[in-house]
Amino acid sequence: MRGLPVQHLFRWDLSAGGFLGKSDNVVFRIEVDLGGANTFQFATLSTQSLPFRLADMQVRVVDDKSKPLSGAKVYRLKSGQSTDAQPISGVEGPFYTTSPGYLNGNSELGIGDRLLAVHPVQSSGQYTLYHTSFDAQAPEASLYEITAGGVQTLTVSADNPLLLFDLTVSLEWNAADDTIFLAQLEQNLKDAAQTLYDWSNGQIALGKITVYQAKEKWDEADIQVLASNQVRPNAFRGGIVTDTVTLDLGEPVTALPGRIRIGSIWNRYGTLETIPGDWAKVLAHEIAHYALFLEDTYLGIDEASNVLVPVESCVGSALTDPYRDDYSEFRYADGAWDAECGMTLAALPEWEILTRVYPDLQPPPPAVTGPANLPFAFAQIEIVPPTAEPPLADVSVQI
Repeated sequence: MRGLPVQHLFRWDLSAGGFLGKSDNVVFRIEVDLGGANTFQFATLSTQSLPFRLADMQVRVVDDKSKPLSGAKVYRLKSGQSTDAQPISGVEGPFYTTSPGYLNGNSELGIGDRLLAVHPVQSSGQYTLYHTSFDAQAPEASLYEITAGGVQTLTVSADNPLLLFDLTVSLEWNAADDTIFLAQLEQNLKDAAQTLYDWSNGQIALGKITVYQAKEKWDEADIQVLASNQVRPNAFRGGIVTDTVTLDLGEPVTALPGRIRIGSIWNRYGTLETIPGDWAKVLAHEIAHYALFLEDTYLGIDEASNVLVPVESCVGSALTDPYRDDYSEFRYADGAWDAECGMTLAALPEWEILTRVYPDLQPPPPAVTGPANLPFAFAQIEIVPPTAEPPLADVSVQI
């Protein structure tokens, strides 16, 4: 005799299940396996609900006046993760917010995940300025953490700017078969982004970096990597400009379109040995000349002889010594600049120059040490295969 119906209650923890967003056409289906061998026509019985609406974790981005923002991306730092946070994405790339401020698409989110929203407010061919939801000067306190399901509202602010530079790199040779070198180059570029992020109090980093080979795009490249290591790394000050520009940086400075030049190997002593981190740090130093219009603070001009002379008094500046961890900041007008750095090539403190060129940046005070860690994968490296075939191996035999 058939028994009485039994009521079953199924609880669906949407947050634990990673459901993101909403759907108006969710169907709940249940299947029951028929136990034992028999003459059943089907191995299972099933039933399903009518379609119903479901919504749980949704990400919404607003400005500091609670106005919804479209076109924002959101980075996800998974619970327990400290680096390499990627944008929330689908198979076709990152999701963006729509006009009501909600992030499009579905993806997994979980309790303990931390989120960063970046909203573009200004863009050129070389850089994009974002307002973000993250105060890099107080990283532990300001990074949004998911503690419950529902709508996760991220507030971006002009007080939290982020400047990402999109640069092109051209190698003088074809490195397609040198996977070890290309992997190290990719890591060096990411480390250079981390270094700039540290020096700028979390306000400047690298964005899309496109690497060409065999001198392709050589004349247009922002960074030329030479096969020879006889050339000291150098850069045009303000060379990122596309036309001649004259700026008041404490003195008239005329910037011309130019480039950065660096060998494939570099260390602080100028020898062929590789010192971990040195290549990335000197590249960041040259990018500070090229894209940030900054000047060296380890050199000055002797007024009597009008020749370059070393200056050792401008302490603490990344433009004095990019290799020292205790010099990992840009200097600001802290009251000691004139006495310590007034005789260098820099006519103004570095933060004064930065805010004249990029006025949306937020200068000290207060002085900030770090951030030493860049949690987000802002630097996206694309290594383009060369159009020419790689050279044949030398198979000659010496007799």
